[in-house]
Amino acid sequence: MWLRDSRSGLLSAKRAMRLHGATAWRGIMAGTPKSKGEQAERRTTRARAVGPNPWVSQMRKGLLEFLVLAVLRRGEAYGYVILRELHAFEGLRLTESTLYPLLARLAKEGLLRARQARSPEGPPRRYYSLTAAGHRRLVSMTAYWTAITRSVDELLAAKEDR
Repeated sequence: MWLRDSRSGLLSAKRAMRLHGATAWRGIMAGTPKSKGEQAERRTTRARAVGPNPWVSQMRKGLLEFLVLAVLRRGEAYGYVILRELHAFEGLRLTESTLYPLLARLAKEGLLRARQARSPEGPPRRYYSLTAAGHRRLVSMTAYWTAITRSVDELLAAKEDR
């Protein structure tokens, strides 16, 4: 077993005992899960503390393309502006590491046009805008979204007959 120590870096269990003493080692080990079940529970607990439930993540992944196209329907924007617009709405926050690969994929698919321009400060910016294919995809996605949300709303409003 290896431990990370703020003073010495990565330590083996034996070296940690020598440096910090057996009492400290027992305290460290008391918090270590013993069984696979305890390890899985700790991972699940850590995931809950760190981020949303897996179903929330899956639902958001399915919406990201639609959301980016919806932001760009108003006109050309660069990545940071897209992030800022999405952050203005509760539940639509995403990170740069999620956005930029998505923008690259949409541009590769011909849904977005990308151009690079000088920035008043810092490195050049890449601006994205919808192509004709991107507009068509947005219209199609919007129609589907309208139909599916109507159906889900009806399902949730239906009285329980069982």
